Amino acid sequence: MLVFSFVGYTTLEVPVGSRLVIDAVLTPEAKRLEEVVVTALGVKREKREIGYSSEKINTDEVLRSNTSNVLGALTGRSAGVQVSTNDGVEGGSTRIVIRGNNNLARNNQPLIVVDNVPMDNNPGFDNVGRGVDWGNGINDINPFDIEDYSVLKGGAASALYGERGANGVILITTKRGKKQGGLGVTYNYNMKLTNPYRYREVQNKYGHGGPITFSEPVLRADTNGILQYPGIYGTDKLVIDQEGNTSTTAQEFGYYGSAVSWGPEMNGELIKWWDGEMRNYSPQPDNLKMAFRDGITQTHNVSVQGGNDKGTIRMSFTNQDQTPSWKTAIPTAPRSISAPTSGSPKS
Repeated sequence: MLVFSFVGYTTLEVPVGSRLVIDAVLTPEAKRLEEVVVTALGVKREKREIGYSSEKINTDEVLRSNTSNVLGALTGRSAGVQVSTNDGVEGGSTRIVIRGNNNLARNNQPLIVVDNVPMDNNPGFDNVGRGVDWGNGINDINPFDIEDYSVLKGGAASALYGERGANGVILITTKRGKKQGGLGVTYNYNMKLTNPYRYREVQNKYGHGGPITFSEPVLRADTNGILQYPGIYGTDKLVIDQEGNTSTTAQEFGYYGSAVSWGPEMNGELIKWWDGEMRNYSPQPDNLKMAFRDGITQTHNVSVQGGNDKGTIRMSFTNQDQTPSWKTAIPTAPRSISAPTSGSPKS
């Protein structure tokens, strides 16, 4: 028997016998190739067989986004998925929510599963007032090592993960070695520039001081008549409380912070600063930009893979060098501030 076969056509078997020439005509065979998706616990199924929403993200788009956090690559690429960075700093924590918040008292972030190992996307910074943002645990996942990226939306999609998957599940499968002749070596490099462009809106007319008087604020002078840098004076008995006793504005209306803009108008007067030097009391419109600069992030990745009938292997090494967009040291000379428009505390 002589077998004729070709992709997209039915296989034809023809007996040879004593013939020297055989003419064969293959009949086209139409087959619809269905998309295969990874579901809960790494099970692969055709997309038309599942009864819930599951979306597969192209890994090439993850690399092109050039984000330090692989969750940031989902921004604008999956319906119903909201990704936000708390402080906008490169390498900081990223919060992700699928189809909105489900509860008010608990965490609304989805469960992340990497190679069937569940992990939480706990923030590295959870105190608004102080601390350092060390980023999420997902920051340790190398984008160059991702083979498959799927998003399971809703309770039905993530039922096999129980309560932890109630907010949805993000499945990440890393690359593995493949059978091939010899070892394959791959090198990748990318660079990203970060430019701070948006700053707080400030006013440049009134300077430092607290709301401690109903009169127009003025610069105070010492016994020698030298104008002093304005401070926040909270000991003045300027208001009457409900019992008819004199009190302070801080006690009656709350503490107004340490850098509010209820002080005298900045007209360039020569005043003595807290370090004893005489300087002009004038606004500094660009002082908010002093602590920032353009940041550069460079990423190098080298991977080696290979395999045979006995097994496969893949090794990957990534080095990321980051020059942050904020400066580690700024000029220490005292400068008058540009205060927020609302009079609230300024960083």
